Amino acid sequence: MTDMPHAASSRWIFLMAASGTPALAVGTFHVRMDIVKTRDAEEWPAHPDLWQGEPRLTLVEAEGQSPGQAVPLSTVPWSVPPDALFAQRLVPDDAAALRVTVTFLDSSGNLGIERPRLLVRTAYNPFFDFDDEGEPASKSDDGTTWTWQRAIAMNETDNPYGEASAWAFRVVAGAVDAPVPECEHGCYQAPLRYRIEAAVERGGAKLEA
Repeated sequence: MTDMPHAASSRWIFLMAASGTPALAVGTFHVRMDIVKTRDAEEWPAHPDLWQGEPRLTLVEAEGQSPGQAVPLSTVPWSVPPDALFAQRLVPDDAAALRVTVTFLDSSGNLGIERPRLLVRTAYNPFFDFDDEGEPASKSDDGTTWTWQRAIAMNETDNPYGEASAWAFRVVAGAVDAPVPECEHGCYQAPLRYRIEAAVERGGAKLEA
């Protein structure tokens, strides 16, 4: 959970919120948080070669399934939904771009594969990003295969000494307007079964389809 020793800034974030009904806090407050050293500092070795000589790393290649019940998109950010698919490799600090290809195996409900959304959690942000990653870079003529691609900022990459990646992926059927408060920012409600491949590219490399 610790920061990289050469990082320019910490990734740690703290939130203080009121509880009760209604959840209301008035006035100012002062907070001090201390960390306590409980072991000797480690001698950090040189960064491991996470690329292993390749310009591309596949993070996850698996089948996934989104839930079929209506679920609000505005959920607790630190929760881990049961349909999350975690990256199986660390994202190197010089990763430049992410490419995700999703092939839908079947669908049901009133949305199906007409409005899929790609949700991504990085090492920088504990939220699954509920703003889908823009329009797909491409999709097949029959609409069953969608591809997204976007740039990666260095502060989104994993700690090179980490034991597991913080990155995770979800695919859900698109936002649905609903006249209930918990769906103010949209809900997804169509079950989907899909195959996903997510890969990152090194700076200057080109991802192949």
